Amino acid sequence: MHIAVFADIEGSFGIWRMRQCRMGTPEWQYGRECLTDDVNAVITGAFEGGADMVTVKDTHETGFNCLIHRLDRRARYVGGHYFFPTLFGRITDYDLVLYVAIHAASGTENAFSSHTHSGNFFNMISRILFL
Repeated sequence: MHIAVFADIEGSFGIWRMRQCRMGTPEWQYGRECLTDDVNAVITGAFEGGADMVTVKDTHETGFNCLIHRLDRRARYVGGHYFFPTLFGRITDYDLVLYVAIHAASGTENAFSSHTHSGNFFNMISRILFL
């Protein structure tokens, strides 16, 4: 089983200030640690649950937020921000897609950093449905 992991940063355990999500700030280094820890937990769970392969796609800003030197070596890491043909390439090549550390959707009451990439997700889903 091949599992894809879509990783963002705002929803990482331990993130509570936007400065922890903004590239180049000293606080961002802490945010990167939080995201890497969350992603590693998901990778571990995926392999324990029967995955043969795990691909992690880092999608926050430029897509280089995970600390690669601390990332579980069993997983394939895809940094850099791109959306086409999908976030992971051919999404039909995966058996399961997991969303990790994703922020709340726009309009979610009392949520931290609520925003939505609905246009990008619509494009991804429409490509899946019409492949």
